[in-house]
Order: sequence, then C-alpha cells, then structure tokens
Amino acid sequence: MSRVVAIEPQRRVYAVEQGVRMVAVGVRPPRIAVSGGSGGATYEHLQSSPASVWTVNHNLGFYPDVHVYTLGNLEILAEVQHVSVNQTLVYFVAPTAGRARCS
Repeated sequence: MSRVVAIEPQRRVYAVEQGVRMVAVGVRPPRIAVSGGSGGATYEHLQSSPASVWTVNHNLGFYPDVHVYTLGNLEILAEVQHVSVNQTLVYFVAPTAGRARCS
C-alpha cells in the first residue's frame, strides 16, 4: 500500500509505493455523506491531534472502504489495515490530523 509523504499547494499528493519510488496522485474532492435511506452503515472517525497511526474503532461488523481526509477536506492516501471487522488502523509517514470515513 502507499503512504502519504507530502501534500503540495496545487492539491497533489505524493505517495511512496512499496518504499521505493515517489508518484504523484491526483486528489479527488471529498465525498459528502448522505444520511437516511436503507443504504449501508457508515462511521466517521475524527483525529484532532496528529498521529502516525490512527486506531479506528468503527464497530460496523464488516471490513469497510476507508477514505482519509485532511482537516482541510483533501482526500489523501494512507495505508489501511483491517485488524478485525470492527477495528481498522490507518498508517502515515508523518503524524497527521484529519478524519477517516468508513462505509
């Protein structure tokens, strides 16, 4: 998986793939959560203090898709490891604050 290295002002994310080379990855606009309906369950984790590893206890009962955003609402790449159907770890190269949306 890729790890975030830097975000530059032009909204590009640089990530290291397998610790070998650097690649530029385009940034998509953040998704907007829509509540209601019979859709799947979601959980949003807020990491207000920067950390290199986020522990996300989502308690969804399945392995969710995880989208990670900066506090400025830019979607970024991070390494995601599902520990169980109720817990996910998110890894960063440098301490990062933001939010993770699990769905």
